[in-house]
Amino acid sequence: MDENKKLTICIILLKSEYIKLYFNYFNIKSMILGKKSIIEEINKGNIIADGVLQKMINNQSIDCSLYNQAWILKNNEFELIDIRQGYNFVIGDFGLFAVDEWIGTKGNSGICCEFKLKSTSARQGIDHLFAGWIDTGYFSRLTLELSFKKNVTLKSNDLIGQFIFHRVEGETENYSENGNYQNSSSLEELKSNWNMEMLLPKPIKNKFSL
Repeated sequence: MDENKKLTICIILLKSEYIKLYFNYFNIKSMILGKKSIIEEINKGNIIADGVLQKMINNQSIDCSLYNQAWILKNNEFELIDIRQGYNFVIGDFGLFAVDEWIGTKGNSGICCEFKLKSTSARQGIDHLFAGWIDTGYFSRLTLELSFKKNVTLKSNDLIGQFIFHRVEGETENYSENGNYQNSSSLEELKSNWNMEMLLPKPIKNKFSL
């Protein structure tokens, strides 16, 4: 092994140890969950992963796929489309998509999560607006706000992104108690009442009307 490679390895190891010391010194426990912890929290009921296949659980995330319908914006109005056989999106399209799986966390879990596109989706020219943060207690068919930088065909069950889970310090409120897009903490109730209309945007809140 040449000296440059040795030096690079040493730097990587030193950085790794420095990060560990930093988190230990400041008693920071909010970390991304790995595969083993994700599975443990699913088994405890703290992470909801309904419809998730075992092979969709990765080293630090859970994959998710597309539901069979979506809303596409046309002439400033949302139109419902079926994507089971595939739909050809073109440059400039914007749509609201539902994740097929029910993923999230329970209100008392001390865990929150976020959505990120899979790298293959991004390389296809798909862009996700920055609305991927998911509070503790939210679990549903997540709504994805996707826009397109190039022509691409998508269909239901295509893997689109992944959920990353974080531990939260301190007490948190349950999203279902005051959130905009979920009003129950029962998975069965949410599934029985869910429909595509729930993806459509609500009016923007004013801080004086909260």
